[in-house]
Amino acid sequence: MDNTNELDKNISDGDDSNSDPDYSDIETESDDTSIDEFISKDDDPSDSDSTGANQACGRIPAINIMKAKPGAVTSVAAIMDTFKLFMTDKILNEIIFHTNRYAKRYLHQQEQKRSECGGSQTILFQWKDLDHAELEAFLGLLIQSGIGHSNHESITQLWDISDSLPILYQATMSSHRFKDLLRFLRFDHRQRRDKSDRLAPIWFILECFTKQLPRHFTPIENLTIDEQLVPFRGHCFFVQYMPKKPSKYGLEFWLLCDA
Repeated sequence: MDNTNELDKNISDGDDSNSDPDYSDIETESDDTSIDEFISKDDDPSDSDSTGANQACGRIPAINIMKAKPGAVTSVAAIMDTFKLFMTDKILNEIIFHTNRYAKRYLHQQEQKRSECGGSQTILFQWKDLDHAELEAFLGLLIQSGIGHSNHESITQLWDISDSLPILYQATMSSHRFKDLLRFLRFDHRQRRDKSDRLAPIWFILECFTKQLPRHFTPIENLTIDEQLVPFRGHCFFVQYMPKKPSKYGLEFWLLCDA
């Protein structure tokens, strides 16, 4: 009987070894200890004991240790300051340069065609150079139309003073000027772009924008990759149709999301 009780006691002590704090500390401090020594191939990886052993025995690679505090990196005082963090002067200057260049070139070609065909020598209209303030105002109207869910309305409706819409659009610029900017807006040099890259027209702007993202926000260690469908029904060869999405038609983006 004494031998039997002693055997049961030894077995009981062996079962409680995993919960002993001293046991956990010893295994954690050992650099050469392999997780495979404690977790067999037949164990369920979802088992809570196996997960605990994995966390206790394994070491987190230094590259995966978050040292920076998650959240916003740059403090701002106004909405406009936030806008300028991502739409930098470099981006705006690029848009201004190519838009003015394309508009002048296009109008000059149209005048030459009319002259060669014996048409009137009257200039169609004189292009007014786009500047920083006007480009920011133009982009602001586009953002406002999205916030107010007015992006499905025509330009005529947005500028209609008899409508119940706010006079923000009319006070910012004329509808004719807005149409001209929308028509001639360009982001690159068409003759120099990579013909094999479908995103070449906006690649430089997109690259500059994405570089700003990690500079002003630090995500937490729990991240996930998810898809987002940006509503769009314009002329674009990679427009996606997803019947289960609310908008159904749009541009699909894969995003690294902060959980």
